Amino acid sequence: MGEGVSNITAQIFRLEAAEDRTRDIINRISSLLHDILEPQSQNVSEKQKVSVKQEKSAKQKVGAKQKNSEKQKVSDKRIELTASIRILNDIREQSRYGYSILYTRWAQWGHDQGEDEHEEIAGQLRKLNQTHERNRQGIAALWRRVRDLVREEEKLAGEKGLVECKGETGGTSGVAWGHVLRVFSGMDSDM
Repeated sequence: MGEGVSNITAQIFRLEAAEDRTRDIINRISSLLHDILEPQSQNVSEKQKVSVKQEKSAKQKVGAKQKNSEKQKVSDKRIELTASIRILNDIREQSRYGYSILYTRWAQWGHDQGEDEHEEIAGQLRKLNQTHERNRQGIAALWRRVRDLVREEEKLAGEKGLVECKGETGGTSGVAWGHVLRVFSGMDSDM
């Protein structure tokens, strides 16, 4: 195996590792979104069923400590969500550069290196591209869920009249949802 082939296979291995990490982070973000969205849907459902009087009574029964604890959990998950999205964005940026290197090497190597050797590398590339495409679709699905989350938060903020919840923050936790959306929209379009 020549040096050109070694360079190509080494780059493929690096990108495979990046795609594996991408998949892990996609799964983590998906889990965080579920944890954040689930309580919100329950709250909406409960509010529709419970009268104003009952709601006031229920609020009085629940201790401030418990409520603060639940709010803190959701806030922590939102912070982790934002951090995970930034990590995902960094990996995809590095991968974009990595794929550029890979295909430059592949083009320079040429097709005159022996049919068997060439087909082996081509097979590895096909497999890598399939993994990349699955992850790209996963990111696009996450982007839609994050967008729905932001819309829901802005709607709730509007209903409560909380001006500070709108725009960049999108929630009282102080998480920059506007930034999150910009990051995700970039990945959705070209990755």
